[in-house]
Amino acid sequence: MHNFEGLLGHEYDSFKNEQLNYRSSYSLIDEFPSYINFVGRYDGGTFPNPGGGEDKRTMESYFSRINYNYNDRYFFQGSVRRDGSSKFKLKDKRWGTFWSVGGGWRIDSESFMQNAKNWIDLLKIRGSYGVIGNQNGISNYSGYQTWSYSATYTQTTNGTGIPANITLNQNAYVNDQLTWENIHTMDAGIDFSFLGRVRGSLDYYNRVTVNAIWNQPIAISKDSLRSQRIQQK
Repeated sequence: MHNFEGLLGHEYDSFKNEQLNYRSSYSLIDEFPSYINFVGRYDGGTFPNPGGGEDKRTMESYFSRINYNYNDRYFFQGSVRRDGSSKFKLKDKRWGTFWSVGGGWRIDSESFMQNAKNWIDLLKIRGSYGVIGNQNGISNYSGYQTWSYSATYTQTTNGTGIPANITLNQNAYVNDQLTWENIHTMDAGIDFSFLGRVRGSLDYYNRVTVNAIWNQPIAISKDSLRSQRIQQK
């Protein structure tokens, strides 16, 4: 008997986090309607240090899977998915395709094993190979130049203050060549059961990471030169 199962799916995930710990009143850039464009009026109250933050990321996925077995003797499974993440800036780096295949064979169900049915309950060999994508460890804006600002305040006679000086600072070095980390996994094994009492599995497992992600310090001199080139443009 042939048995097929299939799945097609689409997934969209969006995350946004906003933080605000001051009363906004003074804008840095005219007609830019974002709360992070504002600095607060210091009054020595609950939030003496104006600040806030905004964080956003999105991911879109398309995926499919098929399962097949014949007479509970031969098994096959295959899957493929396509993921796109906003963490990667460039279009040719943003999307990744990941897949897997696997199969199994119930040897104990074969006719040539009938004479062993009185003591072999299960004898199955199986194997699988697949590639999955990883974006953990990459910040939401690693491929984008980000900025931060700070303000100094003048104190007035009534105990409140307004920004007297605003400083805009360039944040960390940009790496817009980042893309998905690929994890290749292979697994092969045997499942067995004898005499209704002895059960076990033997497995061989291998995992290889391609395009591994790790933090690498950048020399201050190189970062300074990069800043100079930006300024010259």
